Amino acid sequence: MAANTTGLQIPLIPGTVDGLGSQLLQRRRLYSGLMSQLRLLMIC
Repeated sequence: MAANTTGLQIPLIPGTVDGLGSQLLQRRRLYSGLMSQLRLLMIC
């Protein structure tokens, strides 16, 4: 049973990590885009 459970857990973990990583990258892109727009507005 232990071998089967570990075998199932191993593939699931990287998938969830990749999903979280992509979400963080998207949030960073959105934040960077908003910050750049705010900077342009402040400069103008």
